[in-house]
Amino acid sequence: MGVTRTDFESTFHYEILKSEQRRVLLIITVVSAIVGSLVVNWIMGTAPELMGAGRHLHLVILLLSLLVAYEILAYLAFGWFLKRRKEPPVFGRMANAFIETGVPFLAMFIFGLDFSPAEALVSPPAFVYFFFILLSILRLNFWLCLWTGFIAASGYTLYLFLYLDVILSSSVPLFQIFPIHLTRIFTYLGAGVLAGFIANEVKNRFLTSLRTIEERNEIINIFGKHVSPEVVNKLLSQDHEMQSELRHVCVLFLDIRNFTAFSEKRTPAEVVQFLNNTFEFMIEIINRNNGIINKFLGDGFMAVFGAPVSEGRDCDNAVNAAGEIITELRRRIDRGELPQVRIGIGIHAGETITGNVGSSRRREYTIIGDTVNVASRIEALNKEVGSELLISGAVREALTLADDWFAVDSVTLRGRQGTLSVFRPGSDRLAS
Repeated sequence: MGVTRTDFESTFHYEILKSEQRRVLLIITVVSAIVGSLVVNWIMGTAPELMGAGRHLHLVILLLSLLVAYEILAYLAFGWFLKRRKEPPVFGRMANAFIETGVPFLAMFIFGLDFSPAEALVSPPAFVYFFFILLSILRLNFWLCLWTGFIAASGYTLYLFLYLDVILSSSVPLFQIFPIHLTRIFTYLGAGVLAGFIANEVKNRFLTSLRTIEERNEIINIFGKHVSPEVVNKLLSQDHEMQSELRHVCVLFLDIRNFTAFSEKRTPAEVVQFLNNTFEFMIEIINRNNGIINKFLGDGFMAVFGAPVSEGRDCDNAVNAAGEIITELRRRIDRGELPQVRIGIGIHAGETITGNVGSSRRREYTIIGDTVNVASRIEALNKEVGSELLISGAVREALTLADDWFAVDSVTLRGRQGTLSVFRPGSDRLAS
């Protein structure tokens, strides 16, 4: 069609082709079993019991054998399209439905040669139409299902009018009632419509599932694998895309102190193992407090609370996460699970620009603004103050419980004019 399909479209059409191929395989299996049964009965001499005089049983076997051969070719054709992830032409799929659903008409004609035309209308071939209508659901296309029902109704109608005088003059009173035959015609049409509605419902549910998976993968691709399932579900529940917007967020910076000296005395594998063990529980704590890891910074990371979703307690969540991280780090050091290391955490809240930055191949959710810079500067200030956690005045004002915080005197942040209110926690707040 000249347009490159998206991964979503490609996956969707690929699954439809797989469904079509399964439908063809089912027809091959069922019809092959019928042919085998008829051949065995023919060889054993029970054909007259099956088909009256049995004079035309060989035509039935030939017709069904041709159907099997055709379906094998159709199966291979669908396999060819599947391999190349191409969609078969609509005309080809309509022709396929026409050929398959035309078989019962020919079978009725053969049946009528050994019996009467009236009896052919209530013979097994007349009910085989429903088999093909039912299987048309696997095409996952309303119009193809309706087309199958239309072909069935047309085949029955054609046979009826070819032998109308003979059928209406039948010795069986039931065959003489024309409305009964009319009801059968509309039943075929109705079955096609019903199959179409079912196919449409299955397709829509399938599309919904695919879209959900694609959106979830996109969210994970943007935010990495360090986003809690709760955040992913909230993002999926939003109808709008994550466009650039002004948001009030709380930013947390964490840094491992003296990491360079630590890494110089260990092998690269030991350093990576240490970072994995350390960051693992920290990430879990951030996620548990409704934050996301926005960036890893070698020996630290930047976490955000309030973007892309917020519960209204972003500063509380950030401070709680910081306290849990410090407490858990001390506990693991005391148990000998981690070496003697120190960390510094800085937290600031304010307005930022948030949104996706990048190309269609690779995008990243970015937080931009002075709030981010200030949070980073506050984290670095821990080295001068000799603390593990510092928060800005904006964060303290937003806390539900703002007591037990002590101001750090005359703080001037690097690269920023004027002073900023910065607070450190009391000893009881971070007690193990």
